[in-house]
Amino acid sequence: MKHTWKTKCYAWMLAGAIAASGLPSVSLAAEGSELPKLADFDFNAEASDGAFIGGNAQASANGACSIQKKVGTDNALYLDGKNSFLDVKAANGTGLLAGKEEITISYDAKPDKGNKSWTFFAAPNENAQKYQHEHYLGILHTSSNMTVERYNNNGSRPGNNLTATAKNDWTHIDLTVSTTATTLYVNGEKKSSSDSTYKLSDILGTNGGIIQIGKANWDSGEYYGGWIDNYRIYDGILSEDAIAAQYQEFVSTL
Repeated sequence: MKHTWKTKCYAWMLAGAIAASGLPSVSLAAEGSELPKLADFDFNAEASDGAFIGGNAQASANGACSIQKKVGTDNALYLDGKNSFLDVKAANGTGLLAGKEEITISYDAKPDKGNKSWTFFAAPNENAQKYQHEHYLGILHTSSNMTVERYNNNGSRPGNNLTATAKNDWTHIDLTVSTTATTLYVNGEKKSSSDSTYKLSDILGTNGGIIQIGKANWDSGEYYGGWIDNYRIYDGILSEDAIAAQYQEFVSTL
């Protein structure tokens, strides 16, 4: 795995900016510890009894999920883009997002599929979605672009999607979801933000709905193809300082 000159330069500049500001290099750990992790999957080991365990979550493996070497002793999850995904619930089997209105979704990804490739999908249930009657929060992440959709539609689609350019190399993603807005960060940089007039509970219901990593419920299913690692869902909104430090940490592992 290689760094481009621009990526290295950005990481050095970021480190210098953090040092100059007087923030300790462990600012991510300090800030992250203030936000409980609802889910925390490092994918360094195979699923135990068919599930990954991390944070307060369990992720049941479906289809051809496999753990593959990433770099050094670090591993990552590979999803084949055909039928593999994770079904995420709280450790006690209930909806992970029940009662949650503000979260941050963070992960590293290296996609190798060019379309219909989803890294996050939360909906009220497992039913197939219907055009202009969509109810979900999803991240569509392909080898060329990203789209974030936050829908609670009843006959029309609002123009509030977030977009960013993507590539088929390792990338760090953070998505903050507040009661009034959705904001996308790629490699520590804020790329897009949009207001929303409905909350997570409006979309998912009081039981927290479902969460799927690697599958969206369109037709018979749309599946992510590629590697994914260090998947975290925080109970709250990570600060921009914490997001920048998290990206610095990501760069140091490649």
